[in-house]
Amino acid sequence: MTDVTKFFPFAKQGKEDTTKTKVAAETSQQENIQNTSTSGGNQKPVTEQLLELAMAGNHYFRSPSEEAFVSTGIEGHKETLRVNSSAFREYLRFLYYEKYRKAIAGHVIEETIQLLVAKTRYQGQTHRLHKRVAELNETIYIDLCNKERQVVKITLCGWSVIENPPIHFIRTKSQEALPVPVRGGGIDDLRGFINVRTDDDFSIYLSFLIRALCPRGPYPVLLIKGGQGTAKSTALLVARKLIDPNSTPLRKLPGSDRDMFINAANNWMLVYDNVSSLLNSS
Repeated sequence: MTDVTKFFPFAKQGKEDTTKTKVAAETSQQENIQNTSTSGGNQKPVTEQLLELAMAGNHYFRSPSEEAFVSTGIEGHKETLRVNSSAFREYLRFLYYEKYRKAIAGHVIEETIQLLVAKTRYQGQTHRLHKRVAELNETIYIDLCNKERQVVKITLCGWSVIENPPIHFIRTKSQEALPVPVRGGGIDDLRGFINVRTDDDFSIYLSFLIRALCPRGPYPVLLIKGGQGTAKSTALLVARKLIDPNSTPLRKLPGSDRDMFINAANNWMLVYDNVSSLLNSS
């Protein structure tokens, strides 16, 4: 240990005091190493402990774009999270606290995230991710985006509400929940919520809604025209709430292709209000 009197001649310390300072410094350093490398009496590194918790019962996979994801069980339902996300970091903190009843250092979480990302990219399987609507084996799945993680399963024989579907849905923060469907009622009940003149107009509106729930395109573009005060925005809002509710249901037309692609990546349905004209490049 460095002799402090060498740099501070005015600090007159006896040999006994210097020895005590050295012992105290070494003890503090050992405790710090223990806190960051091991947990309690268990000599296993904290990173290894957290990695074991993160791997237990979870399924890691990569998207077609090579991004790492995890399918994990939270409160009895399956949830898909990006590995390199704040939500998954919070989940790791929770897992560690539940197991060891103590907080974990941020750098340990970052090391674990990096290890999981690397392991997933080189060893994980590739799966497609879906927003709101998906298809598998001639079955359509519609994510209700509610807290219970319920999904509507639609087959040729009918529909049902299920949990833990065999596909991976991912959500954005702006997505809102669809109501849980109930049996009964009729399609004509919708007519009272929108302002259309003819039965043909209503049929076109319904055709658009039905096609919007299909997992594969091509998709029609619904153009609603009318004078001021004819409930054009209301008709758009109803369509949005029935198919893909969002915290920002009606948007302005993007000013660039980049903004359009960003909107498309984060929404199942794109709804633009008060569009006065369209250019050939739009």
